[in-house]
Amino acid sequence: MLSLTKVICLTAFLASEQLVLAKPLFLPKPITTTAYGPALYDSTIGPTCADIKQTTAPDCWLASAMCALAKCNGGFITSLIVHKTQVHPATSLSVTGTTFKIWDPDTLVRTDQKVVLADTATGNGNDDSSIYVWWPSGLQAAVKKHGGSGITNGKFDVNGGYGFKALSYLTGYEATYEMDSSTWWGNLVAHVDSTPIVMCTKSDTDVLVSAHCYTAMTVIDNGDSDDTRTLRLHNPWGDTKNYK
Repeated sequence: MLSLTKVICLTAFLASEQLVLAKPLFLPKPITTTAYGPALYDSTIGPTCADIKQTTAPDCWLASAMCALAKCNGGFITSLIVHKTQVHPATSLSVTGTTFKIWDPDTLVRTDQKVVLADTATGNGNDDSSIYVWWPSGLQAAVKKHGGSGITNGKFDVNGGYGFKALSYLTGYEATYEMDSSTWWGNLVAHVDSTPIVMCTKSDTDVLVSAHCYTAMTVIDNGDSDDTRTLRLHNPWGDTKNYK
């Protein structure tokens, strides 16, 4: 699996003629713990896309980027962790605070953000995704503390945010975005298995959720036409399906 530092972050927009904003979804869920205390991530398998489910947090533009990064290289997610505060030093399942690397999405300047467990349960778009690990809610809390594109006064903008900005927040790289319907499929086929790709829909769609961001998982069928081309997408609401 390629290291993230060797790939290009790519955001594609499905049949879109303009940059779209992904809308937020707020459905509160409780934080849970393990027998040892709150777990930042599962130490046996590391951070995975399955850890992320958009309930109150994070918005789809950020959730899909997190999933894309975890899918390409879960080790990159752990590399964002600068420091951990552990209640029980003998196990990783007792982390109550951490410091994440975060980058400004416009200047690409790194600014580390300290997050404690309480920051993931403010009711302002933070939750633990109904999963016992809290790196997704912790990481998005760090993004909100930093502020910038898609964030206003420490909260998600009501109109949403941009998938390519989410990738820059989390990687420190300038993400490219593709809105040309004649070239986006070729770029997708070339990069989907080695680089994090977020795909966002326009405001009027028939099959996919409108104005919503997905993680591109892989190409199932690289056909010659839209009728045969099949792509596997992960919806941050929790389901992964094949779409033509």
